[in-house]
Amino acid sequence: MHIQTNFFNFEYLTKTTSLMKKLSILSLTVLLLTNSYRAQARSQETKTITTETIMKKFLTTVPGDSVATDSPNTYNQLLARFEQADTTLTPWECAEIYYGFARQSNYKGLVGNGESEAHKLLQLGKYQEAFDQAKSILHECPTSLGAHEILLAVSDVCKLPPEETEPYRKRFRMLLQGIWTSGDGRTKETAFKILGIPDEYVILRVLNVTKTIRGESLDREGYLETKIKAEGIPDGKLYFDIKIPLEDRRQKLMKGRNKTE
Repeated sequence: MHIQTNFFNFEYLTKTTSLMKKLSILSLTVLLLTNSYRAQARSQETKTITTETIMKKFLTTVPGDSVATDSPNTYNQLLARFEQADTTLTPWECAEIYYGFARQSNYKGLVGNGESEAHKLLQLGKYQEAFDQAKSILHECPTSLGAHEILLAVSDVCKLPPEETEPYRKRFRMLLQGIWTSGDGRTKETAFKILGIPDEYVILRVLNVTKTIRGESLDREGYLETKIKAEGIPDGKLYFDIKIPLEDRRQKLMKGRNKTE
């Protein structure tokens, strides 16, 4: 897809203090997603998925192993429904789609699949390059939260036809629904469980919160404490559980050492 540059007012965009705030992904979409998150956070009956449950149910195979397809609820079939933007997927199924990608051979772990680089292109106003890179990332990692965000950002700035971008918007919401099932981020016990550091930044943008200076610390248990500025969070902290990507890195390091011995 070629993006026409005459859709842009470059002078205006370069003068904005934050490009992302000018995009509808952080307007109507964020409003809907934030309201959904807040409603879930207030609910005392919301069931959360523990890291142990994720590891047991979604990560029982070694990363890179093939996944069977003889059941209607296998990962490959769920992923196919997700790629078709099937809105009948439940939050639990969305969680399985998101977390289950950690057992795929092209899961990159902590560093992600190049989302940070694509986001830099977006900030520089290189929209065609950002769009192309996001599409490339989704080819390798269809559950990339950051790539979906970038595609929607570019489509909103470029005013691309809604029928072309609505599937990505639906998929973005599904991924967030899956993550919301892991907790509300207010405590270590209810930390957002994520598959990579790039996902932390997407969630912070979705919730429209600002990370403070020296705002992160990682403890030995695999919890990332992020200090933020936001209304409704009096202690100014959100927690992210990164045990899954840390375990993935540990396994890959061990495998690398075994090959050299």
